[in-house]
Amino acid sequence: MKSLYGRIATFFDLSDQTHRRVHFLLLILFSFILDYEYYSFIYPGFSHLGYLSEFSTGKYILSKLILLITLTGVYRIKTSPFIYMVQITFVFMMLLPAVSMYPFHNMQAAYPLSVAVFILMLAIPFSFAFITRRIPVIPSRYLFISLSVLTLALLIPYMLVYGFDFSGQVFSSDLESHYVARKIADLKTNTFIAYTGGALQKILLPAIIIYGIISRKGLIVAAGLIIMIYLFLTNPHKTIIVTGIAMIAFTAYPQYYRKATWIIAGVLLSILVFKIVSLSGYIMPESLLVRRVLFTPALIADFYFDLFWQKPVMLSHSIFSSFIEYPYPWEPPLLVGRIYYGNATASCNANFIADSFMNFGYTGILIYIIMAVLIFRYIDGLTISPLWYGLIFLFIFQISNGALLTNMLTHGGIVLLLLLTFFLKQKNPAGNG
Repeated sequence: MKSLYGRIATFFDLSDQTHRRVHFLLLILFSFILDYEYYSFIYPGFSHLGYLSEFSTGKYILSKLILLITLTGVYRIKTSPFIYMVQITFVFMMLLPAVSMYPFHNMQAAYPLSVAVFILMLAIPFSFAFITRRIPVIPSRYLFISLSVLTLALLIPYMLVYGFDFSGQVFSSDLESHYVARKIADLKTNTFIAYTGGALQKILLPAIIIYGIISRKGLIVAAGLIIMIYLFLTNPHKTIIVTGIAMIAFTAYPQYYRKATWIIAGVLLSILVFKIVSLSGYIMPESLLVRRVLFTPALIADFYFDLFWQKPVMLSHSIFSSFIEYPYPWEPPLLVGRIYYGNATASCNANFIADSFMNFGYTGILIYIIMAVLIFRYIDGLTISPLWYGLIFLFIFQISNGALLTNMLTHGGIVLLLLLTFFLKQKNPAGNG
């Protein structure tokens, strides 16, 4: 007799086209679930964080039109399995929360429309294969030793700075306590940690864990998870928990279309389970997934569109600070935290769409969208095995919550591209979908 897992796997063993139809229907269903979550959970429980309830029928219809047009484009336009998976991930991470919040919130239509345009532009038939196929690949036997050496080279300085000073506040459900714990951790950091900590936490360690899962070496997986927990205890970001679970989940199936079906169904089931748990009074799991992972980036993006629409900062807080005077007394994340939360310690980083608008207005949105499309098109040309998609998901998660340039320079984006290019590029991409 087949095991329960085997029966479920057989159920999901559909044709690629059938999987795409299932995704279309499940994502429509998910949009209505998020509407309900916003109305029944987000606004009643977290209105003090800036969530509004000013429902507009016209905006609701427009939001569903944006979603339907985008999903129809994703479904109808032929792309590689990898690009399709990237599109589905961005629908989950950015589009669905935006279109669900838009009718209830004083949000500009420019934001969900920009996300929709980006997702559709990913399907533009442009390939870097003429470049990537000429790049030599380092033999796979050197992968683990290279990851281990780099991880230790970054971990040892990190441990010298942070030691083993763990704060109980990392487990607090109170937002203020969590920000205080992160602020204390930030005060300990230095320039080296600021530029390498992201690569350690978001690229190298996840790569070691995924390698351990793929090669079925439990000791490697355990060691990677222990170090990841240590990083969380010393510099608390609760999204590490969510991304860690997702990263492992993405290794569960070796084809993109089936992987997408599993992930969508898994998230829907998780929300249902967390909703039941919330009935007992413990709302942390539902809050972490629905509020923090999905709705918070959309809310902060709306703050950025509201604050910077008259005066883009043109990277004057960053690489152009020597040429352009920054017009505000605090860095953008701290400025938004002070204005919209009244909290001097809240650092509200915006996703790459909102960050592009903050810097260069609507022109910036188009420029950054093109940059992001080129990055994912380049990765597509590398024909990475679907088993390693967890690494790409972590990058998607980061730019869904932070600036594109920041994530490339200080959060491991460049390290990710180097790892994918020289170690994980497949010489023979057959069966990569």
